[in-house]
Amino acid sequence: MYILIKNSNKEITHFIAIKEDITEQKLLEMDLRVAKEKAEEMSRLKSSLLLNLSHEIRTPMNGILGFAGLLKEQPLDDESLKMVDIISNSGRRLMTTLNSILDLAQVEAGKQNLQITPVHLSEMICNIQTPYIELAENKKLKFISTVEENICSLLDQRLLQNMLHHLLDNAIKFTASGTISLILKKEVLQGTPFATILIKDSGIGIPSEKLDLIFEAFRQGSEGMGRSFEGTGLGLTLCKKFVELLNGTITVDSVPEIGSTFTVRFPLYYPTPDELMLKPLASNTPEAEEIPEVSKEKKKARVLIVEDNEPNCELMEIYLRTYCDSDSVFSGKQAVKHAFINQYDLILMDINLGPDMDGIQATKEIRSLENYKSIPIIAVTGFSTNEEKTKILSSGIDQLLSKPFTREELLKIVRSVV
Repeated sequence: MYILIKNSNKEITHFIAIKEDITEQKLLEMDLRVAKEKAEEMSRLKSSLLLNLSHEIRTPMNGILGFAGLLKEQPLDDESLKMVDIISNSGRRLMTTLNSILDLAQVEAGKQNLQITPVHLSEMICNIQTPYIELAENKKLKFISTVEENICSLLDQRLLQNMLHHLLDNAIKFTASGTISLILKKEVLQGTPFATILIKDSGIGIPSEKLDLIFEAFRQGSEGMGRSFEGTGLGLTLCKKFVELLNGTITVDSVPEIGSTFTVRFPLYYPTPDELMLKPLASNTPEAEEIPEVSKEKKKARVLIVEDNEPNCELMEIYLRTYCDSDSVFSGKQAVKHAFINQYDLILMDINLGPDMDGIQATKEIRSLENYKSIPIIAVTGFSTNEEKTKILSSGIDQLLSKPFTREELLKIVRSVV
């Protein structure tokens, strides 16, 4: 900023200027910009690390849970059977933790690809509550379900189901005696209709000063070395993030030693007649399917297993041997070579096969062979995010089975294509 000084003839003779040293301000802005870029890079690295950990844990966990399941089918004494149960339960607990961390990483990285559809909450809740009723009964708890009919909302069914899992699992875990209630009803608040879900328990309750804390990542009502319950403290964090992604709200009312009530509200939706015909999502809990024996007159399908992890390879061979004849290879190049020499009815393809050729590249090579234009290829992989699945399924692969998987899940997907 400057001021002109003129003489009596209105000629400019001088200038008066006001200057301000903004060096510190510029340096501060630069520091803030660098800090922001570092924070964003750290967030990207964290998400990448968690995704890599997910894959690296899922692959060996498939072998641990799979062989533990096979051991349970062997004639074991009581002590050995108890040890196998401990291995299985510990593995499943680790997978629950892993899935929660992965979900959090995807939400924070903005990689949750929402699939918003009309969800018939009444039917869906009735379909998914069975395993939680059984869990409650195992703890001698009374499970009460009150579900109004014809309640619908526009939601992502998978996220909704995950949210309900965390809330119901917590209600049962933190309740030693009494009742668990699951309520679905319509409400009108300030003229707006809502689908309201309430999950009540008669458990330990939460002190008022910790009601906000429980929605923070890795936080729990009881913390430190003397905490009373297991868990990562991610369940309610994910619930809140999922609900907010779906344009809903979640609140909690709780009294220590009396119990807690979690209330979730979503805008009510009135479906069209065609949408009323849509079926709700089935339960996350896979039901064991009876797999028929292959008759002696019927030729077994020939399957190529492509898997660089030897325990997983052996596990799939055991799962399939009653129903299929299988060959196994440990690299993408070997897979292409075997497909060129032999004719298979199905290929089970791992994706991460080491540095030479991954499963996607191997699939493209095999698809170029005349006899394999329409042969089913199923990805059997530890990659599990929506983004990864979309990439894999767009590369010439027909279906995807995520690790860890059960024998029933593997045989069901094999039967669907062979």
